[in-house]
Amino acid sequence: MIEYKAVLSGVSQRDVDATGGVTQQLMEGVTQNYSTAIDRTYNGALGRG
Repeated sequence: MIEYKAVLSGVSQRDVDATGGVTQQLMEGVTQNYSTAIDRTYNGALGRG
């Protein structure tokens, strides 16, 4: 579904298929953002941020 929406939004099929596809890119981005948020919360709670 995500890949279909990307193509509808004008992303070429070649770009959708590149670097593991749109779904993989989104998962990597979400994982990085989640990890950063957890680190900041942990450090803030302990007064280390």
